[in-house]
Amino acid sequence: MKKNKFIFCNIVLLLVICSSFARNVDYSSVVIDCKEDYWISKVEKSRMQIIASSTLPPSGVYNYDPENLIDNNKKTCWCPKGKGINEFIILKIPWGCKGFEIINGVSSSKELYKQNNRVKGIYWGIIAEKPKETGMSYDACLNLEPGKIFKYHIIYHTLYKPDNLKLKDIMETQRILFSDDAGFDWNIIGNKNLKNLYLVIRILDVYKGTKYNDTCLTELKIIK
Repeated sequence: MKKNKFIFCNIVLLLVICSSFARNVDYSSVVIDCKEDYWISKVEKSRMQIIASSTLPPSGVYNYDPENLIDNNKKTCWCPKGKGINEFIILKIPWGCKGFEIINGVSSSKELYKQNNRVKGIYWGIIAEKPKETGMSYDACLNLEPGKIFKYHIIYHTLYKPDNLKLKDIMETQRILFSDDAGFDWNIIGNKNLKNLYLVIRILDVYKGTKYNDTCLTELKIIK
């Protein structure tokens, strides 16, 4: 009886440890990692070379497409489905750009801004073609799909932690510079002849709206 009790206690302890480990492991990158080729093909097929992982369905004459982010119009916005956590946008960028400017929430009015969720924690990364001359391989992806050739991968990124990079809860334009992230260097990404470069921005956390649970962004502008 004591032996069975000892075995049972060990099994319970093991389950607790595994459960704790599972909560601490970050799986947030799975949506993008090893699927870069798929998402980049969608960017290249899009009219304005910007796509989103999801988009809120249209409401009357209004739509919430990712193209609204780059239309220079504060009365339009992109809103992903649901609360927006882990949803992302990808757009093509030029080599050497300095970062991006962003206008949070629904900025068409102060009332709508407060009623809807605003983006709080974000992650950004740079997707590029794998340098052929270095023979670099993305081991994690190769382990998942042995023998598959991956053309694109995330070559630089910030941490997948909501506390790493926070947007302010304001309607004014906010500036995110790549150089603010320690270790970033365009020479690491590749040389100036590299034409196919993409920025991915993911929502990690939100400021809660007073009425709606939709999370939105109004504008996004690349700083050249």
